[in-house]
Amino acid sequence: MPGRIEYAFKCMKSHPGLRPNFHQLEDRVDTHLFISVLAYHILNAVEYRLRQKGDHSSWATIRDIMRTHEQMTISYKLKNDEGIIQHEFVRINSTLEPEQLEIYRKPG
Repeated sequence: MPGRIEYAFKCMKSHPGLRPNFHQLEDRVDTHLFISVLAYHILNAVEYRLRQKGDHSSWATIRDIMRTHEQMTISYKLKNDEGIIQHEFVRINSTLEPEQLEIYRKPG
């Protein structure tokens, strides 16, 4: 399915900032290509698992629905009873919209 592959790369390059590619060193070009191919495999796996559950949404549609779901990490320093400062982290998720929850639930 060359059309799906081309469409997938177009979606990936426009969203995660994989374009433009101004690398001049071979290692950087290779890394850029590796990340692009890895992203394609992840994209394809997500679409495949959703299709198995009857959801034939395109990657662009999935991306648009999921766009507002965010994870944030809050870091702060805390002094314990012995006076030692510890670095603490708290992970917070934004509230899921019903469409987002459905996308997470379908693949299991």
